[in-house]
Amino acid sequence: MALAVKTLYLILYNGIFAALWLTLFLRIVALGPLSSHDKTYDTIGNFALWIQTAALLEVVHSATGPLKNPPPPPLLILAMILVSMSKARKPPSLTPLSTHEGLVRAPLIPTFIQTVAKNLVLWTIVAPFPAVALSPAYTVMLVMWSSGEVIRYGYFALMLSGRRPGFLVWLRYSAFVGIYPVGIAAEMWLVWRAIGEPASKWVTGIMYGELLGLYLPGSYYLYSYMLRQRSKTLRLKNA
Repeated sequence: MALAVKTLYLILYNGIFAALWLTLFLRIVALGPLSSHDKTYDTIGNFALWIQTAALLEVVHSATGPLKNPPPPPLLILAMILVSMSKARKPPSLTPLSTHEGLVRAPLIPTFIQTVAKNLVLWTIVAPFPAVALSPAYTVMLVMWSSGEVIRYGYFALMLSGRRPGFLVWLRYSAFVGIYPVGIAAEMWLVWRAIGEPASKWVTGIMYGELLGLYLPGSYYLYSYMLRQRSKTLRLKNA
């Protein structure tokens, strides 16, 4: 019975978020071509902000449940990623990630990095300095986010319902190959724009610079992780 309640909750959760992100995507499309990008923030800025904030539930879902091993400290994670990059190897597997299972089986650290990073962009970059959202990068970022999330949430909702269309499996583990780099580039551009904002104090500028510096190792780790997941999933699908 408990399993049925959990599954029903996750189906509803993923279905609702798929609908919310699809709504956001369609509202962006309704604004017209990117020449109208200056209208994006005023029209759907708050909607995007609160959808992404609510997505912090992803971290809660991943974190709930017992930890067989404590997660490594963030600085240790960063050090391991940088060492991996310098030696041209794949990112470390971070054993605690594979031994942790909460409400969902999503690994905690990648979920935390990706979800919190998006919220940092919206809450500490766009909200304090809405002028940066006049850049086409803001619209591009939301298009990439919403496209990826509609696919991801839709995939999980159908999978939990007992349906797993082959084309959706492929899309879930292939679309990010193009979506993720474009989205990351747009996020980094907005952070860069915020550093140059007149209202940005020098201390804040330093913080934004540090955030920008974390994007390269962080995005490398996440992208490599997703590529490994893609290879594993599609290999099993074609077996």
